[in-house]
Amino acid sequence: FQGVDISTFFASMLKVNPWWLLGAFAAMFIYWFLEAVVLQTASKPANKDQRFFSSFRITMIGQFFNTITPMATGGQPAQLVMLTKQGMDAGRGSSVLLVKFIIYQAMVVLNFLVILIFGIHYLMTGVTQLKFLVLLGFGVHVVVIAALILVGRSQKFTTKLVHVLLLPTRLFMKKEKVANLKNTLDEKIITFHEESSRIGKDWKLIVRCCFYT
Repeated sequence: FQGVDISTFFASMLKVNPWWLLGAFAAMFIYWFLEAVVLQTASKPANKDQRFFSSFRITMIGQFFNTITPMATGGQPAQLVMLTKQGMDAGRGSSVLLVKFIIYQAMVVLNFLVILIFGIHYLMTGVTQLKFLVLLGFGVHVVVIAALILVGRSQKFTTKLVHVLLLPTRLFMKKEKVANLKNTLDEKIITFHEESSRIGKDWKLIVRCCFYT
């Protein structure tokens, strides 16, 4: 609004077709609703008492923290905190959110592939300056999925990664506290991989989550 006259803005808003605004709001609500459906579908086996209203509330909390944190990094940690408050183990909650994110990334790549197949002509002839950026983005998504799957499938890799990330804590924490934290995280990694393995074998659940996503 820095370079916009407020009276001109409101005069323009009065000319906007309200049906397009309602359509945009409806599309946004459907997106939130389906996000909650995916979360409910993925988390219900790990927490039988999870209700859909709770999943929707956790989804909206994630949306809020995605909006107010740099590069939308705060959404999933906030959702994990809420899942643990609902009675879910932190390791299992982390696994549910990781699988949900992997499915989201995979569906992005699938859409990417469809667009590349049917729109490659426009990409190569219409916006030639962007083609390398588009292909770079596609490559980054593929690498992210591969890395996330490695974290979800390899307990040894995840444990080593967490231990490396814990190294800076030695600078400002006592050895006993670092050791206790390390042991606690090792226990959560075990439950994390148990849940990842269970979800990975449940193809019906994965297909449903992919469809909703």
